[in-house]
Amino acid sequence: MESKKTYILNLPAASAVAGPPLGPMLGQFGLNTVKFVADFNEKTAVFSEITPKLKSYLTINQDKTYVLKIDKPSISSIFVAVSIPSIYYELNGIRYITFSDFIKILLFKFKIQNSDEFKKLVFKAAGTLKSMKIRFKKK
Repeated sequence: MESKKTYILNLPAASAVAGPPLGPMLGQFGLNTVKFVADFNEKTAVFSEITPKLKSYLTINQDKTYVLKIDKPSISSIFVAVSIPSIYYELNGIRYITFSDFIKILLFKFKIQNSDEFKKLVFKAAGTLKSMKIRFKKK
């Protein structure tokens, strides 16, 4: 039976480097650091503008292969960093987002098929928006 070890990493999206601290950490397990960094950066390129760091799970197998699972950024990170024209700052510091863009972000972040679950999620995420001083804007 192969032994596996899983490590939680918080790495910058699309800009991990083979140097310390990542390089020595991977090197002690005999992993190809350059290959891992290229793999991670390729898989996280889409998130580079959204969040500074991504939580990732690295499972290292005994045969020196690995499985990389990367969590999507938090919903608040996406709301803050999204660079679509529907979000802008008002003079009083409150940001606005259209409801359709809000739904698009939720569909990106969560894969929910059940309409009741999605309805609950909409209310929960709307609360997150409210706490972040982001309001809905009519088109």
